[in-house]
Amino acid sequence: MWKEKRSVLIQQREKVKLLEKKKEGLERKISLFDQEIDSDLLEQMGWQILGMIPRNYYFITYGK
Repeated sequence: MWKEKRSVLIQQREKVKLLEKKKEGLERKISLFDQEIDSDLLEQMGWQILGMIPRNYYFITYGK
């Protein structure tokens, strides 16, 4: 029975470590929100990520 309890304890400790890593990752992401972000830059990044361009915008390309 002692071995069984010990293995449960080890598994629980591993879960705690995993949750702590997730928490640190979320805290890093949240800290980015504390910084001031230019709304135009944020909008352009969204277009780039989504691969979409609003209908009322035009692209002018140079060269080929």
